[in-house]
Amino acid sequence: MRNTIYLLAFVFAFSLMACERKAEPSTQDLPKETTQSTTEKPESEAPKLPPGESSRFLAVSQGSKGLRLAVVDLHLETYQFYPVKKDKVNFGEWDAEMIDEAFEKMRSKLKELYEGYEVPANNVRFFISSGFKAQISDAGLWGRYDNWLKKTGYGKYVTIVSPEEEARYGFITAVPPDLRDQTFFMDIGGSNTKMKTNKSESSMKFGSRTASGHSVEDIQKQVDRSLSAIPNARFKKVFAYYGGGPFITSCVMNPILKTAKKYDEPFFEFSMEQLLEAEQKVRNNWGELVNSPDFPDFYSQEQVLNCIFIMKAYAKKAPPSASLLFINQDMDWSVGATALALIGK
Repeated sequence: MRNTIYLLAFVFAFSLMACERKAEPSTQDLPKETTQSTTEKPESEAPKLPPGESSRFLAVSQGSKGLRLAVVDLHLETYQFYPVKKDKVNFGEWDAEMIDEAFEKMRSKLKELYEGYEVPANNVRFFISSGFKAQISDAGLWGRYDNWLKKTGYGKYVTIVSPEEEARYGFITAVPPDLRDQTFFMDIGGSNTKMKTNKSESSMKFGSRTASGHSVEDIQKQVDRSLSAIPNARFKKVFAYYGGGPFITSCVMNPILKTAKKYDEPFFEFSMEQLLEAEQKVRNNWGELVNSPDFPDFYSQEQVLNCIFIMKAYAKKAPPSASLLFINQDMDWSVGATALALIGK
């Protein structure tokens, strides 16, 4: 397993055969020429891309908790990438009172990154999760959101993705190529849970938010149903968890994660015993946890417990020799989506 850990720590690139795709014309909110800005440039040293043409992209994903953004330089032949800037805008639950404020925060952040990091005029890729669309549609807010997309001009860049597509994009972004044959990948979101191996993908309706009110038995039945679409999962050597809920759970298991400015390792390996201990801490010491320095409190106690139930249910299906890993969300799934969208996959 040590070799697996080293691979996860040091291998983060992918290569895909590509074809070119023409850029679309600019819009009123996306200027034809970017301007020089005083936005702070990243301090970390990024690996150099291979020789050949590359371009800068702004990859954006809209989820149930907010907006995640990544400026990446993408090699247009191999589709290798490296991050230039990562950012996010968190909102909490969407409702009619906060939506206009959310729109302004989104518009401001998108413009800041677009101009400050000199993204070419048509290199924005905006992805909306199907869970988010269902969430605000149920709240009667999709019409206002759709109008905002059209007004700002971002609507022309939008793709609404299915849970299975999210799993595919997250898998491409987060799992190193040398580990894809060995990995069963789970992205536990607020609205649903997405799964992917190198040969199959699946999803289930329960996530950290939508599992509320359902019994552990209900969750287990959904887990079994989702696994029926991925029959090779039981042979995988790595069960990898991804998403905000698993991140908070990992911070409970290993408190150093929540105080680190930069989590240097792209994974955290844990045991079922640690997961059970984390469940008890969340149940019995939630007030102490959320009041500790830098604790990521963007999920409620109930939502974190829901996530732990889901994590346990899948961990029980792992082979005894499999490693349980949290993959640090170093790059959002929208980066993989951007690369694949450019080559029509």
